Formats: sequence, structure tokens, C-alpha cells
Amino acid sequence: MFGVLGTLDYLRSDSVSPWSLVPVAMAAARTKENRRNPRIEVSKGIWVSWQTDGPRNVSRVSDLSAGGVFVSTLTPAPVGTAIKLLFALPEGEVRVQGVVRYADPKRGMGVEFARMGSGDRARLQELLRRLNA
Repeated sequence: MFGVLGTLDYLRSDSVSPWSLVPVAMAAARTKENRRNPRIEVSKGIWVSWQTDGPRNVSRVSDLSAGGVFVSTLTPAPVGTAIKLLFALPEGEVRVQGVVRYADPKRGMGVEFARMGSGDRARLQELLRRLNA
């Protein structure tokens, strides 16, 4: 937009104090997602069965990546909880052990995948390729 020199000239002008940009930069740092894999928003047709220590639940998947999933539920498990996931997909079943990393009672929970077999990973990768097509 400005280029390096243009930005410096802009910041040196009387209209903007460099300190006025600090809150914006801090907010951006707080909201930056720390992900290794891009998320893919999914249609309403993908569901996941999940279980912690209690009964099995079935919920809609909001988004998915190679490293985790966001599960839409009004009863999320607490952050740090170990969770078992089962996806029944056209590619076949995908079984995953994960850890809840984010929980919001109004939206659901973010689960990081912790362990899955090589066949499960291959089926998940195929699903992600299909969703990206």
C-alpha cells in the first residue's frame, strides 16, 4: 500500500502518532490463530460422534483441518479434556483421539487431533482434498 518509505513518511506526519498503532498491533497479536494447517469450513452434512467419560454424542462439524476440528455443540467438554472422535465418511470411518483446546457453550469446541492411525489419516486427507476441490 504505502511501501516501507511511504509508511515511514506517513508515521512521521502530524496526523498519526506511532503510539496510536500499538493497541491495533496488540489486538492483532491476540487474535492471530496459531495453526499449522488451514481450516476448511464444511457443509452441514458432516457429523462427528464424540465421547469423553460420559455418553456418546453426535454433533455437526463446522470446520476441519488436518490438525483438528470445530464441533458445534451446546455441551462442549472442558478445555484439556481427552476426547474420542469418530467420523463416518464416504472415504470410510476415521477414528481420532484428541484434546479439547477451546470451549464455548454458545458455539462448541475446538479439538486438536492428538493420535490417529495411518489409515485414518489417509482417509482424512482424502476428505480434505475433496472439500478443497
